[in-house]
Amino acid sequence: MRPPPFHIILPVPVCSLLVFALLLFCGVPALQAAPPVPRILVLNSYNNGYDWSDEEMQGLRARLEREYPRIELLIEHLDAKKFHQKKHFPQLATLLETKLAGSSFDVIITLDNAAFEFARRYRMRLFPGIPLVFCGINDYDPSMVAGQLKMTGVAEHHDSSGTLSMALGLHPGTREVVVIHDYTDTGLAIRRELQYFASKNAADKVRFLEEMPLEKAMEQLRALPGDTLVLMLSYTVEKGGRSFTQSEVGRLVSAASAVPVYAVHAAQLGTGVVGGSMMEGRVQGQKAAELAIRIIGGAAADSLPVITSNLARVMFDHLQLQRFAIEEQKLPPEAVIINKPVSSYLVDKTAFWLVTIFTGSLTAGVICFYLNLQRRKSLEKVLRITEAKFRQLFNSAGDAIYIHDFDSRILEVNQVACERMGYSHQDLLGLTVIEINAPEQLARIPERIEMLKQHGHALYESVHVTRSGKMLPIEVSSRAIEYEDRPAILSIVRDISQRKGIELREKTRLKILEEMAAGSPLEELLTYIVRFVEQESPGALCSVLLADHSGSRLQHGAAPSLPDFYNEAVNGLRIKQGMGSCGTAAFLRRRVIVEDI
Repeated sequence: MRPPPFHIILPVPVCSLLVFALLLFCGVPALQAAPPVPRILVLNSYNNGYDWSDEEMQGLRARLEREYPRIELLIEHLDAKKFHQKKHFPQLATLLETKLAGSSFDVIITLDNAAFEFARRYRMRLFPGIPLVFCGINDYDPSMVAGQLKMTGVAEHHDSSGTLSMALGLHPGTREVVVIHDYTDTGLAIRRELQYFASKNAADKVRFLEEMPLEKAMEQLRALPGDTLVLMLSYTVEKGGRSFTQSEVGRLVSAASAVPVYAVHAAQLGTGVVGGSMMEGRVQGQKAAELAIRIIGGAAADSLPVITSNLARVMFDHLQLQRFAIEEQKLPPEAVIINKPVSSYLVDKTAFWLVTIFTGSLTAGVICFYLNLQRRKSLEKVLRITEAKFRQLFNSAGDAIYIHDFDSRILEVNQVACERMGYSHQDLLGLTVIEINAPEQLARIPERIEMLKQHGHALYESVHVTRSGKMLPIEVSSRAIEYEDRPAILSIVRDISQRKGIELREKTRLKILEEMAAGSPLEELLTYIVRFVEQESPGALCSVLLADHSGSRLQHGAAPSLPDFYNEAVNGLRIKQGMGSCGTAAFLRRRVIVEDI
């Protein structure tokens, strides 16, 4: 007799969740092989901590990491904001030529004018043939890229003219607009753009402050009458050479001015400025990253037009709008307003909880699947961070570090290993552990590798041979690891030359005491001492002379490395001023130099 059919009846909401889950699973692609890791060199005009270029880097990095799970970014800071005369560029080019020797990159990205100028000047010498993407270029003109191959980028358009027009529209009674900026490449480039606009629209109202220390400029701002506005362009380096971030200058200028201050940098919003048509460094970085992604994907850089459109956004601070009684209705409709209070609305609590419970029930099942996907993304992010930290620790360690396989092939080394052994990084990667060990150590290498296979770690002493042939006593702490999906050995190698020297001196001292206790002849003791001194000072020839019983003549004590005729010549030498270096030194009872006698 056949059993009756077995049925499971599920409620409609549960069925819906199961169907939705199946759809989710159908939409998850099969795991594919890891994509290649793009290598990108970023030339940053300024220093780490300068808010504008930091924002560019944030936008650049975020967009690239969204496209590539793993990416290798090498960032070089040119420090041109603090050293705006750029006299260090030739030396920096030489340094990068050495540092980047043998390196290859998929694309070069320059941030702001100084880095673009550096790249154009030294491109053929440092990275010929590599596509270049620029961003943050003030005062852009197509002639800047004329004749340059494999180059595209993003022009930085600070909407100073749009900000000026908007400020005058919001303050129709304005008699004068005082413009403050620094005299760097960036500040002067934005000034030229504004001067061109003002000459045609508001020439009689715009006054540019001369170059002066920021404190003096602030004194002038404090004295401005009420029918004046302040327009702040780029200001990061004052006449005396002191540097500021955009946000620091925004706070100082806004605090000094009793009249509204407008600006063109988004980094200054929230520091006391009213607002403006503002450029965000993050947007510049994002646009440059998108061009780089297309180039890495196979697009020719020359086929991608330079982005010259206005990327600025109209932005205001609600607190400053209130301070200067500016009505929001007069602002452009697309304006972004920060520090605006959030409105509160009365909500029916019963309806709220019903909707919350219903939504929670529907999404509970989806969350399980979503968490699995997020977990994988989190693990990938942790892996990237861990790899970056490992690379930083690897190259900043005080000891030499080697990674090699169980066949002794060197897979990776840090900078200390290269400097200590006298090889370049590339040369060391072409050698084996056997080739850098002293000949007397080779027989013990298989024994040590076997110990690592059995126990996973080993601690031992050995001797390396540097490129110049010098013997280097070392202490090695090795551990079995997995490197690039294969078994390997991580060895931390410490130079113990100093310790070995101390041990040798202590051993010699004990040997001499033993010989003395055994009643060894004086000549043997002295010979032992002389040979030890010569061993400690390679190339030196030493002797010991003794005073005779009368104290007036020298007698031969020990000189194993000096010829017999010399020993015979000094034996019986009078202790007297002018009787050679030995007689004179014994007479004066101090060290003498032969040339001084």
